Amino acid sequence: NITLTGGGTIKGVIRLGVSKQTYEDEGLNRYINSQFNIHITNLRFDKGYTTVEEVAEAEMTDANCSFLIKNCPNIIISNCTFHNVPYPIVMEGNAGEYVNQNVRRFYITHCSFDRCRIALLAKRTVEQNTFNFGDTTFANNNVYPTEYGVKLSNLDGFVCVGNTFYSCSENDIYLDNVYECIISHNELFGTNCKNVIKVIRSSQLIIMSNMFGTFKSNYKAMDGVEANMGFIYLTDNCFSYNVTINNNTFNAGYGIPIVIGRSIDIRRFVAN
Repeated sequence: NITLTGGGTIKGVIRLGVSKQTYEDEGLNRYINSQFNIHITNLRFDKGYTTVEEVAEAEMTDANCSFLIKNCPNIIISNCTFHNVPYPIVMEGNAGEYVNQNVRRFYITHCSFDRCRIALLAKRTVEQNTFNFGDTTFANNNVYPTEYGVKLSNLDGFVCVGNTFYSCSENDIYLDNVYECIISHNELFGTNCKNVIKVIRSSQLIIMSNMFGTFKSNYKAMDGVEANMGFIYLTDNCFSYNVTINNNTFNAGYGIPIVIGRSIDIRRFVAN
């Protein structure tokens, strides 16, 4: 068991995990209880950027991250503050090679992400229909991103509950090849974003009891302008199925609540 806590500000990068070989040799790639039990709490991270524009233009480099996580199960990050950090938490796959759920049983809770580019990023290293990552919970956080709130790919098991997302330029929540996902009881504001939630080739998805705030940038969508822009956009370029959208509140008069692409299996789609 490892616990990291304390005062002060961390300006560098924390790397969590082991090599691919060790991960497989120790059997950590199988569904067993591992010796990894890492809890990081009550820390502050700051990269020193002074403007929103600087953060928005920051490249995806190790120096612009607070956490780089690879081949490491059983992690909790709680009550941390990320300020002026372009990429606070990054889950990494193994370059060019597939390792099943090399990051899993991962909990991010009660954190504040202030002036970041992407609060939580899961970077896949292999193509679709595989899962680099598993069982991730993002709960009770406040997110003030410039581009994405969470951007996830190749993830099996995602719970997003009780968070507040403020306006970003792309999506509050972006899902690509995500399986078994619950998005519930969040407050999502998308004043200037393209879609509040965007879904690509994902399945077993439940979006329920969320409050969608002002979404005014695409209010002309009913006239055919930016017609694919809605609070929730289930894209037409990849197949998604078993989608339930239930009991959400949409700010009346602004934008289209749900836009469905041509490749959605309507037999497995429920919205009310």
